[in-house]
Amino acid sequence: MEMINSQIVQNRCERLKKLLTKLVPALASVFAIVSILPVLALTIYSIAEFYYLVTSPSSWSAVQGVIDFSNMDETANKGIYQRVWFDYVVNDKQLTSYQRFQLGPDENLKYAEGNKIQVYYKSSNPHKAVVKLENSLTEEIIEMVLNAVLVVLPWIGIIALIGWSIRRLRKI
Repeated sequence: MEMINSQIVQNRCERLKKLLTKLVPALASVFAIVSILPVLALTIYSIAEFYYLVTSPSSWSAVQGVIDFSNMDETANKGIYQRVWFDYVVNDKQLTSYQRFQLGPDENLKYAEGNKIQVYYKSSNPHKAVVKLENSLTEEIIEMVLNAVLVVLPWIGIIALIGWSIRRLRKI
């Protein structure tokens, strides 16, 4: 009797193992595909926005603006930055925007409060404005690359962990 129960338990364990070796990879694949879709959509959107930003300079219009507030921000690992808040008017509507510039070690503030400046804004979205267009494009590239790295690296780890788990299950 005890031998029969042991054999029944062993058979059930074998069937459960076979079921798990088929089910776990399938569920892991579905999870990975469903989870990566929003990341893929965000990446495609970022690339499209960057392409639009670079290829259509006519979408940027220029107006006169004034530096409202400016300060310096120094971080140990990232360097010295000047933060600039500026006011400008588009279609009789006063708007305020912000931009950050990296400064060299011996460089002084580039923009002083009260100075008049040229402001570039997107014609399709006047709230998106910059003081210096080239710097904005460089920052967009850096931000896009960092976002891609920060999003992709964890997924590489998750996929490697799933693969390791599947191999480990098959050895059982």
